[in-house]
Amino acid sequence: MRSLNSFDSVATEDASECTSDRFAKKDGGLLVVSQSGETKDVHRVLKTAEELQLEVPTFSVVNSVGSLIARTTKCGVYLNAGRENAVASTKAFVTQVTVMGLIASWFAQNRPEGNRSKMAELIQSMHRLPIAIGMALRSREQCAKIADKLVSAEHLFVLGRGYGEPIAYEGALKIKEITYLHAEGYPGGALKHGPFALIEGENNGKFGATPIILIVLDDEHSVFMKTAAESVRARGAHTIVITDNPSMCENIADEVIPIPTNGPMTALLATIPLQLIAYELAVRKGINPDVPRNLAKAVTVD
Repeated sequence: MRSLNSFDSVATEDASECTSDRFAKKDGGLLVVSQSGETKDVHRVLKTAEELQLEVPTFSVVNSVGSLIARTTKCGVYLNAGRENAVASTKAFVTQVTVMGLIASWFAQNRPEGNRSKMAELIQSMHRLPIAIGMALRSREQCAKIADKLVSAEHLFVLGRGYGEPIAYEGALKIKEITYLHAEGYPGGALKHGPFALIEGENNGKFGATPIILIVLDDEHSVFMKTAAESVRARGAHTIVITDNPSMCENIADEVIPIPTNGPMTALLATIPLQLIAYELAVRKGINPDVPRNLAKAVTVD
C-alpha cells in the first residue's frame, strides 16, 4: 500500500496490542485480517472502534465465510482459500498477501497520487503467481536435505530486507510453531544488535554451526543482504540462502535454494521453501505438523 501510494499513510498494528490511541481519528479506515474470522483480539479492536463511535470505515480480510469478524465489519474480502486443516496457516497466508495486493491496487487506481506503473507490475506478478509457486515447489528435495542438517540445531535465524523482511518473520514463525526449534525472524541488519552473540561455529557450538537462512533477492537490497550473509558466515554460521539469482550468492552461501523471479511477488515465493523446511523438519522430529502442541487454529479466548 505504501509503495503504490494507496493512502497518504499506512500503519500496521498487532491486534493484541492495538489500543484506541492507535486509531485514525478522521479521514482514515480500519482493515483487519484474520484467517478464521473469529480471532478475539481482532474482534476486540472492531468493538473498540464501534464503542468510540469513530467515523472511519471498517472492513476485513477473512477466509471463513459468515464468521464473526466478517459479520461485524459488513464489508470486506473473502480469501476463498478453502478449508485449512493444519493449525499453522500456510496457503491462507499466501492468499492473504495476494488479496492485500489487490486491495492496495484498487485504492491506488482510485486516487491521483496512486503509482500506476507499480500497480501494473504488481498485477502482472500476481497473474504469474500460480506458475511461479509451482516452480518454487520443486525445491522440496533440497529442503528435505537441509532439514536433515537442522535436526540437531538449537537456534535458527531467518533474515530478510524490504519485502523479504515480513517473509522472514513468517518463515521463522512456521518453523517455530511446528518443529519446536527456536527460530527468529530479523531485518537484515538487526542481527548485529544482539543475536550476533548467539552465532557459533562448527567447532565451538554444542550443536554445530548456527544455521541462518537469508532471503537474498536480486533487487535494491541485494548488496546489503549479501554483506549480511558474509558477516554471519565469517562468524562461523551455516548460511542457507533463498534467492532468485543463485549466481550472485555462490561465495556467500553454504546452501542455495533457488526460486523464480516474479517482480514484486518474488519475496512471497521464498515462503514456499521456508514452509517446506518446516514440514520436513517436523516429520524428522516425529512431530505431527498439522497439530503442534499448545496451539489452536483460532484464538478465541484471552
